[in-house]
Amino acid sequence: MTASSLSLSAVAFICALSIHATAAAYLDHIFDCGTKRVKRKITWEPAAYEPVPISKEIQLLQKHVLIRRGEFGQLHGSRQLEVELECCELGLTFHQALSIRKQLLIKKARANHWKLKDEDSLEEVISTFQKQKKSLIDIGFELDLPPVSIMRAILASRLRERYSELHGSNRRRSTRKILQSIIFEDDEENVDTFLSKWELKELQNAKKLDMIGYVTQCTSPQDWEDQLYTFLNDYQINYAKEEDLRSM
Repeated sequence: MTASSLSLSAVAFICALSIHATAAAYLDHIFDCGTKRVKRKITWEPAAYEPVPISKEIQLLQKHVLIRRGEFGQLHGSRQLEVELECCELGLTFHQALSIRKQLLIKKARANHWKLKDEDSLEEVISTFQKQKKSLIDIGFELDLPPVSIMRAILASRLRERYSELHGSNRRRSTRKILQSIIFEDDEENVDTFLSKWELKELQNAKKLDMIGYVTQCTSPQDWEDQLYTFLNDYQINYAKEEDLRSM
């Protein structure tokens, strides 16, 4: 073992001791008022849906009903009924099927994303959209890609050309922020600058049929933490947040 590795080990050990001491000091602080420590029994709520048995998942996949070429949106009408009937036959819930389907759509989008990374392929997509006025939905069907992802790639190309004087991380940050403001229509000036009225309409239609390239609702890590804090508070359990430890 070298001197440098010993030094790193020593630093890691000292850091671990410091963290332990800080946590211990915090616990001493919050129990300082003389509150007696209480052992509590916590009851976890059962999951709303049982995990899908692997054998059932395989059977559902073999039915080839979950995904279709160019389809990246919610299921409605006859497509929803088709999947629901297969679920009934296999003893699965429609919610379980949708969960599997979403993972398949994400996997398919990732597998085909190279078509928007290849320069020649992207140039053809841009030309087809801008000059031939082919809809994003039709292009998405041909490429088997989410239509909003195609719009993102087209806009990213325009932004790179507009801000060619910027380099590296500065350009990436600037263009990413503007791109998001256009996709979510948060900045009217950016939308008017980079999209024609026809293109804006295409984007709006694409968002209605795309839950992979356009995600409006998601649970952030902060949301999860807040739910955990609420759970601990309900059981009157003391805990230390990271910012509490850092402030000591």
